[in-house]
Amino acid sequence: MNTAKHKNLLWFKVDMILEKKINKIISNQLQGNFLFYSWRDPNNASSCFFIKMINSETSFLFNQSNEAIIGIIPSILSRSFVVGDKLSWGGLNHFLGFLFIREVISEIPGEV
Repeated sequence: MNTAKHKNLLWFKVDMILEKKINKIISNQLQGNFLFYSWRDPNNASSCFFIKMINSETSFLFNQSNEAIIGIIPSILSRSFVVGDKLSWGGLNHFLGFLFIREVISEIPGEV
């Protein structure tokens, strides 16, 4: 990942849970650096980039918590995210699961 390109993102360590069974196409998309959305209210979502898994495989398993680092495009909504928040995540009009914000990261992660 080009950290210079993403230096203005808000960085978070999160636990991501995949709560919806997915097909192989979506499963393959979740294994790389992908764009997704997070929200409290589905009518107001933030654009997010999946950066990397921490201490686990690179794929999501159904109903299992995965610790990850994500970058979120700054907005009024994303600036309101705090440690302990539970947010939904997925694609446009496509709920995939929940994420729990564990830590706000002030420095760009070294090896992403």
